[in-house]
Amino acid sequence: MKLQMLSLLRGVLKDEQGQAIVLVSFGLLAFLGISGLSMDLINAYAARQTLQASTNSAALSGATYISAGDTARAVTAVNAYSSLPGSLNAASNLTNVSVSTPTFSCLSTVKKWGIACVDTGGTYPNGFNSMAVTQTADVPTWFAKLFGISAFHLTATAYAAPGSAPQPLNLAIVIDSTGSMGAPVTGAAATSDPQCSGKSEMLCALNGIGILLNSLPNPADAPAALFTFPNVEASTASRDINCGTGTAREMTNSTPALGTSYGPSGANATYEIVPFSTNYATLTKAVGVVNQSTDITTTNGCMNTSSGANSGTYLAGAIISAQSALVAEQVVHPVALGQNVMIILTDDNVNGSDQYVHVNSGLTMFQSPFSESASSPPADVPITGSYVTYPSGVGGCGQAVQEAQVARASALQTSIFVLAYGSPTTGSWNPNGLSLTSNNLVNIVNASNCPSDQDAFFAAFKTGAHGTLPTSNNVSYKPNISPCTAATDLATPNKPATQTTPAITYFYSDTQGATSGACPSAAPIGSMASIFQAIAGSLPRPPRLIPAGTT
Repeated sequence: MKLQMLSLLRGVLKDEQGQAIVLVSFGLLAFLGISGLSMDLINAYAARQTLQASTNSAALSGATYISAGDTARAVTAVNAYSSLPGSLNAASNLTNVSVSTPTFSCLSTVKKWGIACVDTGGTYPNGFNSMAVTQTADVPTWFAKLFGISAFHLTATAYAAPGSAPQPLNLAIVIDSTGSMGAPVTGAAATSDPQCSGKSEMLCALNGIGILLNSLPNPADAPAALFTFPNVEASTASRDINCGTGTAREMTNSTPALGTSYGPSGANATYEIVPFSTNYATLTKAVGVVNQSTDITTTNGCMNTSSGANSGTYLAGAIISAQSALVAEQVVHPVALGQNVMIILTDDNVNGSDQYVHVNSGLTMFQSPFSESASSPPADVPITGSYVTYPSGVGGCGQAVQEAQVARASALQTSIFVLAYGSPTTGSWNPNGLSLTSNNLVNIVNASNCPSDQDAFFAAFKTGAHGTLPTSNNVSYKPNISPCTAATDLATPNKPATQTTPAITYFYSDTQGATSGACPSAAPIGSMASIFQAIAGSLPRPPRLIPAGTT
């Protein structure tokens, strides 16, 4: 009996049926655990990609404001395009999203692309031309909770800067070369703009143009031309690009008609010094060589201020010349609307004094006849009412504003940037005790601000006094305008920021040399170099991501 019991026990112990079920059960649990963890990891990876994508988007959006030096709007754009709840890239699979305050840096690599380091607020002593954005977020887990992991913590960082080149454009640069631009930068002006200290206003302005050209790394996409006023004899214009050959001979300001081309030659008067070209070598001869790293001129340009003792400003003619050349260049190098760009540097004190050099004893201004229209404005001027039509010897500042409106409202929708260089804030007609004779007229005009737009000017030349004007009414397009207001009105109106585009400032004011207060600007920058850097930064440049570790 005992032997039978032992035999039965051995049989039971040797029977392995059912043990496979236990092993399979443990294996299945392990497989499900690994599968669950894999699902959590896959979900975390997808969430990490989402977070990185939104961080890239946020950095690119913020970088559109870098060239304008607007860190506040850059931060706002970063938050708008982040993964924060309610933002444009909010993601349901991310929790506890946080965006660190973006950091701004000045990178030498980015400077080599022509992107200057700017800072209009003084917060960054070295300026900045790039930014870094970091986001953090949590991804809740499902199966990993079984192992005490309730969420994965994610971090994503992106680095961005303005693109190395603006969108294709045609660029017409118009610079004031009247005698006042030969004055040295001294005193308070030199203190606020030490880079220009001791230099002439002309050399300081040319340095700014050189900085602008350095910001255009692909000349093939940005043909540029240089215009000046007063105009010069076309056969002598090359003297402004060939040093040591003398000064271009000033001529009485011409009044060209708006056309589809511009290119006077020979003994004719021209406002154009360098025609449109994708080779900046000739432009550099005129404006000088500017070191791209320091923004300091290493070789002065050949361009000089006018040689005429009575040189005066007639800006309307220069604007029409530049616009006509832009119309022709658009055929050769088509660009998008608004990408035909005119940059005007002037004190805009349009006195047109050389219009009055040869007046006769009766003070008849026969150089530029007066004309008035009450009902039929010129076809190219989208305004109404009674005013002096272009060209005319009176209403000079108003005529300049007129023709700027023509350019801005044209089929090209020309964008006009204006840099007011010490523009007086009041208009005036100042005889200063001088009698109104032909010998004194030029001196009176030169001592006044937008003189032929003032009530007192029309009163002085009213019918019966000298028989010059048919009316004593002020029929300037901009009666009693000041040079500062005229300069402001020349520019394309400043564009406010939108959710997807930065604000664009078209009017800048450098107050040095102002004779009547400071001309206000939405961008109060006192340095000529910084103004041209800001203008360069305002040219549309698609932002780009840059690798981590870029220096």
